[in-house]
Amino acid sequence: MIGREEELNQRPEREELALAAAREAILEFAAQEKASIKKQVFQNTNLLLEHYLDLKAYCKHAVYKECPVNLENAINIEGYEITIQSIKANLDVTRIILSHVNTALVLLKKKSRARGSDQKFRVIELMHLDEKMQAVPWTERVQIISEELQCEEVSVLKWRNEMIRDLGVFLFGVDGLKLGWQSPYSGNLNR
Repeated sequence: MIGREEELNQRPEREELALAAAREAILEFAAQEKASIKKQVFQNTNLLLEHYLDLKAYCKHAVYKECPVNLENAINIEGYEITIQSIKANLDVTRIILSHVNTALVLLKKKSRARGSDQKFRVIELMHLDEKMQAVPWTERVQIISEELQCEEVSVLKWRNEMIRDLGVFLFGVDGLKLGWQSPYSGNLNR
């Protein structure tokens, strides 16, 4: 009878331990999920900036209208009509995204100006929006920008990351509002 009584006394302790472990697992999962969203917002914002000029060129040069065949009367050769529709759809989506990015960049520039941090926004302009700078290798680009802005190279990278985080808020709304996070690119000159 004593063994059964001890077992009954230990049950609440086991249940408490199990609940504590479950709470800890849930908190860990939530933290990982939050970190994943933060990283994804930063990476997506970074990708949009890195390919900003490429996307603009795509919109300028994509061809789907000037097709030598009248599609209404043409024989549907396997896949060509679908490809043309796909190009038009991708062009429409890309134009919408670029419009959104342009609006976000205008808002970021205004925010930077209001904060008195025009130099930080200038990093984004030179690093990602200046066509001439795109041909310059990354580390050299960082050097040129640091010389132009008369600051350290590490400041260029830090300001770039700060602006990308701020731009992420304008691009992705609530998902972009993740505070207290360091970018995976902080201080990294060699991407």
